[in-house]
Amino acid sequence: RIIERVMFLPHLCAGIAVALIFQWLFDEEGSVNAILSLLSLPTFRWLNSSSTAMICVVIVSIWKSMGYYALIIMSSLKSIPSEINEAADLDDAGSIRRFFRITLPMLSPQLFFLFITITIGSFKVFESVRILTGGGPGDSTDVLVFWIYRKAFSGTVNVGLASAAGVILMIILAIFTVFYYLSMGKKVHYQ
Repeated sequence: RIIERVMFLPHLCAGIAVALIFQWLFDEEGSVNAILSLLSLPTFRWLNSSSTAMICVVIVSIWKSMGYYALIIMSSLKSIPSEINEAADLDDAGSIRRFFRITLPMLSPQLFFLFITITIGSFKVFESVRILTGGGPGDSTDVLVFWIYRKAFSGTVNVGLASAAGVILMIILAIFTVFYYLSMGKKVHYQ
């Protein structure tokens, strides 16, 4: 139970606080480079290089949301009736067969939900980009949501263009959601 709480803790932290902590970790003189130096490995300019900046943003996003997804999967695993697994044991079903014939179909509604929320979440990465890189270096981490923000609120303000981009973002997410429903909706097994 303690491991579950520790895994869920990053999801409870504010996105800005998480981004500031990782900014400190990925700094040129931060902890990540200090550990690499101790191991006699080459250090990097994590947030100042276009080849590693997006990787850092992805790491922060995964770390922040992994606990939420793990909590859903773990609670779904606990909700599978033990009688089904006991019956599979009596029928000498192997662990691989039991996973694909029992566990995965029983988890399919939650996995379907997670596919949709992960897709939507991957498009709304904002705080980590704003704090860690500001869309740079160059435009290497200028994701769509941050681009919409910049067009609407900074520099040459163009609210109309930002609004149109927001509508396009909504259409993109709707297309992904419909695609998931059409491609995976029939494979979801509800109890």
